Amino acid sequence: MLPISSISPIATVVDTVSPVSVSSLEETVKKLFSDYAANASTEKQNIIEKSKNIDPSNAVQVLNLQDQVGQYTLALNMISTITHKVTSSIDTVIKAQ
Repeated sequence: MLPISSISPIATVVDTVSPVSVSSLEETVKKLFSDYAANASTEKQNIIEKSKNIDPSNAVQVLNLQDQVGQYTLALNMISTITHKVTSSIDTVIKAQ
């Protein structure tokens, strides 16, 4: 556990953060979504290939594949929920103006 004296005061942390422009934020979001889409596509293809080569009588392989599918589904649901919430928030801000 860190001693309290080594923790920076919040004012120091806030002062060192550089402002983010809207265009750089937009570019960052676009890049993150495109990276995630590429990774999700690769993961999906990996799962499909594993499902073609699995031995259904091997419980360990089946459970590992099931776990991988569950993790993939969880990640997709999280991204979907975040996207929906962000879109809804932007819509609310636009309507409020």
